[in-house]
Amino acid sequence: MFSGAFQPSLKIVILLALLTPGRLAADPGDLAADFVTFATIAPQDITYDESEDCFWITAFLDNRIYKYSTNLEEILDTIPSPFEVFEFTTGITYNSIDDTLLVTNASSGQIVEINKQGIATGRVFTVPFLENPRTSERTVRGLAFDPAGDDGGGSIYLVEIMGTLVYELSLAGELLRSFVHPEDPDGFPGRGQHTQAAGIELIHSEDGELTGLWLTGIRNQENRLFKLAADGSYTGLSFSLDAAGGTVSGIIRHPFEAAVNAGRLDSFICVVESNARLAVLEAGDPDDREIFALRCETAGPVAMLSWSSNEFYDRVEIVEGCRIHTTLAGDAVSWEAELDPPGLYQLSVRATKDGRESVIGPCTILTGSGQVIESQETGGRLPIDLAFDGRGRLVVTDGNERTLTVFESDLGSEPVEIIPLDDTFAPEEEFISGIARGPQPDTFFVYNSTRHIIALVDLSGQALEVFAVDLPNLNEDFDPEDPESEENLGVVMGMVFDPAADAGQGALWLTEVVEDIVYQVDLSGRILRQFSNPYTRIQQPPLEGVFNTYSGGISRVPGRDDLLWLSGGTYRDFRQKWIVLVDVESGEIVPGSQIPTTAVREVSRAGSVALENVHIDGQSRFFVLGLGQRNALLTEILHNPPTTPAPGYLECYQPAVEDRVVLHFVNNGPYDTIEIFRNCEQIATLDGNATGYLDEVVPPGLHEYGVRGVLGENPSETIQASVRTGPGAVLQRSICWPARSPQQFTRDPFDGSYYVCVNWYGDERNVYHFDQGFRFLDERVSVVEEDRQIATIAMRATSRRERLLYYISWLQPVPLGEVDQQRFFLVSETLSGQPFDYVEILPPLPGNGFITYPTGLTWDPFSDTFFYLERNSRTFLQIDPEGNELSRFPHPAPPYQNFIFNLGLGIDPENRTLLLTTAGYGDHGITKVLEMDFEGVLTGFELPLTGLGNEVRDIEFNNRELIAIGSGSFSEILRLKATDTLPAPFLRGDSDSSGGVNLTDAIHLLNVLFQGADIPDCPDSSDLDDDGRITLTDVIVILNFLFRGGLAPAAPYPEPGQDPTADGLQCQ
Repeated sequence: MFSGAFQPSLKIVILLALLTPGRLAADPGDLAADFVTFATIAPQDITYDESEDCFWITAFLDNRIYKYSTNLEEILDTIPSPFEVFEFTTGITYNSIDDTLLVTNASSGQIVEINKQGIATGRVFTVPFLENPRTSERTVRGLAFDPAGDDGGGSIYLVEIMGTLVYELSLAGELLRSFVHPEDPDGFPGRGQHTQAAGIELIHSEDGELTGLWLTGIRNQENRLFKLAADGSYTGLSFSLDAAGGTVSGIIRHPFEAAVNAGRLDSFICVVESNARLAVLEAGDPDDREIFALRCETAGPVAMLSWSSNEFYDRVEIVEGCRIHTTLAGDAVSWEAELDPPGLYQLSVRATKDGRESVIGPCTILTGSGQVIESQETGGRLPIDLAFDGRGRLVVTDGNERTLTVFESDLGSEPVEIIPLDDTFAPEEEFISGIARGPQPDTFFVYNSTRHIIALVDLSGQALEVFAVDLPNLNEDFDPEDPESEENLGVVMGMVFDPAADAGQGALWLTEVVEDIVYQVDLSGRILRQFSNPYTRIQQPPLEGVFNTYSGGISRVPGRDDLLWLSGGTYRDFRQKWIVLVDVESGEIVPGSQIPTTAVREVSRAGSVALENVHIDGQSRFFVLGLGQRNALLTEILHNPPTTPAPGYLECYQPAVEDRVVLHFVNNGPYDTIEIFRNCEQIATLDGNATGYLDEVVPPGLHEYGVRGVLGENPSETIQASVRTGPGAVLQRSICWPARSPQQFTRDPFDGSYYVCVNWYGDERNVYHFDQGFRFLDERVSVVEEDRQIATIAMRATSRRERLLYYISWLQPVPLGEVDQQRFFLVSETLSGQPFDYVEILPPLPGNGFITYPTGLTWDPFSDTFFYLERNSRTFLQIDPEGNELSRFPHPAPPYQNFIFNLGLGIDPENRTLLLTTAGYGDHGITKVLEMDFEGVLTGFELPLTGLGNEVRDIEFNNRELIAIGSGSFSEILRLKATDTLPAPFLRGDSDSSGGVNLTDAIHLLNVLFQGADIPDCPDSSDLDDDGRITLTDVIVILNFLFRGGLAPAAPYPEPGQDPTADGLQCQ
């Protein structure tokens, strides 16, 4: 969404100065000329017309095709596309045989030939796509023409991205061949994965023979260009297109002529769709070929890695994080080894030549418990649960189809049969979920999750009996007198039958996944007992009823009535990460019983699983269904426990301003000892009963910690977690519910609280208030007009009594073609919500038709003015409270790559500087904070923002801390350490800064709370219980300590020191 003139870096300026016939060589992919702004948004593909020596370029949201001069300085003409605006024209190529243009669009699959006036010639055909069982959707992007193809009759190449396929077609529309993009993760059709691809360019020899082709693609968020041989095989040659600064949708290799190079430069002309510009990059082949096509498999305890290489390296290494597993010869293309101990490994292959590295991976290898033995696809639309029929077969429910699918337990064959369920029990528009083996042969209990009823069905699908389940109603507003009011009984996923329960009558266990409860119900639906999902005790969700653990799968343990298998994960796992044994009496996890679901989830592309542990022919077998909807996979896994189980749930964090790291983990012993590693070096050996460790002195930077248990001579698998210390370290994080998708925020300088605005649909006018410790206080609708939204927010606080909230309001979304008609207003109100002022402001207009995007509003208390960023023109503005522009200056370091949400701006009023979020050259998200003066000159300060788990949206600076708000896996407010300078030591309880703790401190604190006395210079000293707030409780604590022998103040006491916990209170 950026536009406007590109500000060249020093490297690019040097390149431009060297663009002469005798200049120094540059690397392929380097920027060779300044960007050219395209005529409209979302340009797509490019082709060279040799008869008229020009380029033709398509646009996604325009039904015109643009004719450009070869120096890209002039639009020579426009002609109509054969497709309408919202048919989304994409690919174009020049037919040099007939001197015509071939054009396609995104979804119709049609290729239409037109002349150079845009008139259809009559040649039109639909692409004969290969059948893709994963999706019926097709998206066509780039086109290319080979005049020598189809035995000289000419052929068309096109890129289709849903299957990540390249097709070669005759001019009559016949399929000549197809091949897969080298970055496709699983081939075609595979398991439905694909990669982003668009541009294609053919390579011909001097005599016109096809010798290869170039394809764009994305690897790890980086745009790259891949070179293929003529047969479609990958050569190992690729290079970054990041110099283009955005997503490249079309490419052509053509000499670029401009005044700056006094000649013709071998170049790739790149169409950059994401920021509507044309980029000229250096052409050529990279110096080295990379390793590619990494394949990872297991055979029992043996890991088998293989890869392709067209290069001889100095050495090849198998690496995992900071650990090198082995070093191989430079021509190695495979490696096999038994991994000891069994467990989960993330392995990469690193090849080195002359100091340069080629790395591929990581791939996940799991040996031992959880390893997939066999698997097969289930078909259907929504497989949910499975059950064993007692005679060697498995039965799977399909929630949407309302069917039971029967499989042999020796997986790999076609389904035995598909049984439709009785319409009276499961009619159309209702859903089924759990299934459990019934009390008689060939019967099953099936759960109707729409009406919360259970039927006992036979193998014909007929319901033999039906009963309702008496689950608690989760709808607190339910009104039985209101026919429109509906009960909410939650969502039941898994189910299993225990024939010995309820005094031998039998009972069913159910997993309800909204409240994370496991219920046992009798055969009339009455609840017998229940327990909470045990993952809620490993990591308690921060808000009950809002954030849940992940649960669903349930199975009996053959021969045991006291245990159940449950799948699940904590609320931060985002998936059912483990299968564990649970004691049904206590509801607690049996230590060391965890089975990782990693392998099942990877092959099924699912976050949730269903379970069935059974005995077949005297052997315990474990089946897991990966709930991948149409990609669901039925698997059998190993479930033998490891000799020494690994500890679980390692959490690492810096708790306060001092650079120390706290480690917490679940002890799954018994162990003799527990070993602690930092960056692959052992730093401590703990007692076998330990559940945590404090690393006292840690250098600043990003660190990888590892923990493993040792029993006798057998170490466990090492579990790992990363943490940053020093500047950029997260000291405190809090989910900012109910502010969903927070966008901007501001800090009240008097009480330290925060006001947040969001871009969540329906809440865009709301303001959410959080205290200095990030606790939610209240929300209300702002005075911004009903048809508009808050773009950004700031507080103007000239005194404690005169505090106002200011917003820039806008209208979103902006209708296509009306971006130059946007209007923006500076709106203000009191903290109680009374309107104060309303004035129009005039941010600068970006080019290319991009929207105007004001963000980062922040207030300078010394000049009583505001600063904000118009991100799409990359311009900072200073305005007064009446909206009058006082100054403007260009962004000194805008993100180079496009679609980075560069929204954050804060102020350090004491140093008279601004802090801004941005990203480095090859970064594809916000990665750092820089500091500049009020004229846009950078000071040299830089703070890392990597490894946060969030994309930072806005920032506020407070003394030595940076407060950031972001959206990602969770919407959170973060407190970051901003400098290496520690605050002055303080004494807890010394509220009046007298040097001791006595009655005068309690009196002073009472005056602060109830008489309006000034807050002390060191508010932390008045927080006696260290809860991050100054309240009457702190007065009671100090009085009880002084006169009733109560607890002493929290640390630091009785000697001055640093606060051991991070909160919103600081000492100035």
